[in-house]
Amino acid sequence: MIVITTPTGQIGRQVLDRILDSGEAARVIARDPSRLPARVLARAEVVPRLPRRCRHDHEGSRRR
Repeated sequence: MIVITTPTGQIGRQVLDRILDSGEAARVIARDPSRLPARVLARAEVVPRLPRRCRHDHEGSRRR
């Protein structure tokens, strides 16, 4: 599985298209999954990115 962290950016979109065309499994981490094309939503595992504050709060809670 290949992970793409910027699937809605100019380069990330091109890379993701090529990965999907190749048949390789893909996981995308997207700040706003609603911006992803239907093709991506149907063929890739989509993980919503947490806002920076939530990520920081979550990481801090794991250390306790």
